[in-house]
Amino acid sequence: MTHKVKKLLFLSALLSTSLSFAQGWGESWGGDGGADGEAADSSSVEGGDESGWGGGWGGEGAGSSASGDAEYKFKVAEYKRFVPPYDTNREIIFYQGIIEDNECVECGADSLYYRAKQYLVKYYGKLEVKEYLVVDKKLEKIEFLVRRPMLTQYGKNNPVQQGVLEYKLVLQFRDGRYKYQVSNFVHEDVMPGNQKRITRTYHEYYMNAKKGVMTTDLFLLTADKEVNKFVNGLRKSLKEPYNPIEAGEDDW
Repeated sequence: MTHKVKKLLFLSALLSTSLSFAQGWGESWGGDGGADGEAADSSSVEGGDESGWGGGWGGEGAGSSASGDAEYKFKVAEYKRFVPPYDTNREIIFYQGIIEDNECVECGADSLYYRAKQYLVKYYGKLEVKEYLVVDKKLEKIEFLVRRPMLTQYGKNNPVQQGVLEYKLVLQFRDGRYKYQVSNFVHEDVMPGNQKRITRTYHEYYMNAKKGVMTTDLFLLTADKEVNKFVNGLRKSLKEPYNPIEAGEDDW
């Protein structure tokens, strides 16, 4: 064997040893082969990070947080409309009730009639009851066509007048009881942009409106508040002591 051949064999063996040594270093740092390499390659585990840092610097953990924010939707509270009492036979908004006290000694139909007249003057005003009066059947029935300011309430602010509220009021009298009926609600207002033209809108139209319901409901609520206020005062007048001297024809 010549010197040149020996030298080539030596270089070949040295190169083989170097490659094998280099491969071992690569495996120990997470290469393709060996148990140590598999343990070190944590990034190959799907959806996981054993370091405890929650996905590292912008991994899947950050992505899931962003998608969670994107799925959130702001929910608006559902508006619940006001529904006034409605008479399906008459096809109108209709308030009706009986205020009675069967144990009241001084609650004959005549005394209740005069008590009601006193209360009407107190509630509406003396000049107003003369203007509103339509029917006055002594000791039996009183009928008014009432016209009051339409005072709408926006939040906790002071009421704002928006035209006139018109309604029909009927009171009937029996021993120990009042019967009241309130109906024919109309909102009277000036036409926007034309102060000389008057609009008259029946409340049944507001009740069936499909648009602007938060505004139209304010008019219905104003009428409802007016009726309840009147009826509560009428109920109280039945409980008050009757004074026949104050209850006379001059109240009208």
